[in-house]
Amino acid sequence: MTRFLLCVCLLVCVHSVISSQRPSNQKEWSEMVRNKVREIRVSRSVPDDTGIPVVDIQEHYSNAFRAVNNKARIQIPTDEEMDIEGQYIVLLQSDTSQAHLYDTINILQNADAQSSGKLVARHIKPIRTIAKGFTATLGNRVVGLLKEHPSLFTIEQDKALKRSSHRYTTDFAVSFESDDEIPWNLDRIDQHTKILDGEYSPEGTGQGVDVYILDTGIRYTHEDFEGRAYYAGYDAIDELVGTQNRGNDCNGHGTHCAGTIGGRKYGVAKEANLYAARVLDCTGTGAVSGIIRTMEYIVDKREREQHTSKAVFSMSLGVTKSVVFNEAANNTVLQGIVVVSASGNQGQDSCEYSPGSAELAISVAASNREDNSVTFSNIGECIDIFAPGVAIKSALNTCDTCAESKTGTSMAAPHVAGYAAVMFSIDPSLTPEQLRRMLVDQSTKDSISLARMASVLTQNTPNRLLYVP
Repeated sequence: MTRFLLCVCLLVCVHSVISSQRPSNQKEWSEMVRNKVREIRVSRSVPDDTGIPVVDIQEHYSNAFRAVNNKARIQIPTDEEMDIEGQYIVLLQSDTSQAHLYDTINILQNADAQSSGKLVARHIKPIRTIAKGFTATLGNRVVGLLKEHPSLFTIEQDKALKRSSHRYTTDFAVSFESDDEIPWNLDRIDQHTKILDGEYSPEGTGQGVDVYILDTGIRYTHEDFEGRAYYAGYDAIDELVGTQNRGNDCNGHGTHCAGTIGGRKYGVAKEANLYAARVLDCTGTGAVSGIIRTMEYIVDKREREQHTSKAVFSMSLGVTKSVVFNEAANNTVLQGIVVVSASGNQGQDSCEYSPGSAELAISVAASNREDNSVTFSNIGECIDIFAPGVAIKSALNTCDTCAESKTGTSMAAPHVAGYAAVMFSIDPSLTPEQLRRMLVDQSTKDSISLARMASVLTQNTPNRLLYVP
């Protein structure tokens, strides 16, 4: 009898060890989820899944946007962010097949339907082109199940981000040019010497190149765009909170960036096509998931429609370092699209922010008229180049002739997006990696003063200023 009981205990222990092992393939994970559903259905004591029960997804994101704006009001003015409860971005390994991706989604949807709210997996939207994964409302039990998925790459809670409109007065200077003069920033980037010559005459114009401005939208009718500003076809804010802007700018930040990229008077690439990809609302607020879905939409659309024109993403935004965001940026570059990002306005290590810390993205820090690195700019080894970012005059969204000077790394990054458009118009055969090498090779070396920056960061900061040939 004792021997029999020992055998039974041994079998139970072995079964327990096997059951606790991480599933090694999709089939085993699927069976684990089904077992969890069966366990829940036969038990009357299992509480609802912890985490927020999101019913109206647009109301949920509207509340999250209000919350991050309220947080920004009581903090020292800077870019702000916060987690969005119950919202997740899930990425599987890059070699995951489409069949396995959709099988995973179906398993989760079935689990939600069969568990009566005990396993929450709703509002699932697949990501197929720039990664393999999905965005979703998930309960904590489902998050735990996904962490056991054999093909999981990463799972991150979605974030709301607020772009600050703060002006950094210690580094801010007014723009002294008259309406007939070349803006100082354009004058500076087409020459290696500091003494401005009053001219801006690049070899290329950006003609035929598509630049997507992932921002607050664009005022399409502004005269500086000469009819070259278009709707990208997807507005993340419209989808997230139910507005109907279709890329129209109700903030001004996106129009200003677009003007620096490709405006007739204020632009680096004066004949580039400018596409409004609205990911930030009228207050400069958005969500990482909205940015990811916008990147996915554009890359997928260009692939389906077999676009042959060269493309650039300009992103004057960011969050604290995100594996999901960096993966999306890197994979976009691997699809042949240049990704340009502001390094950030925290005055800290650029490697701690995304998407600027993505290995294949081009991260841009800000300099002023005297070629000083400005104190608010993130620097460090993850930046690629400096560009003018103080008192940058460009188009404004309030009328078709309006213009304004703004300051920030948000203003620096569009110069480099414009550079990419110029170079692609000169040589459409360039790859993103070749263009990045040209950016470094052609730059003005050792002209930036880092004297006012933290010494621990300046040691590894590349001293390069944008040059447009």
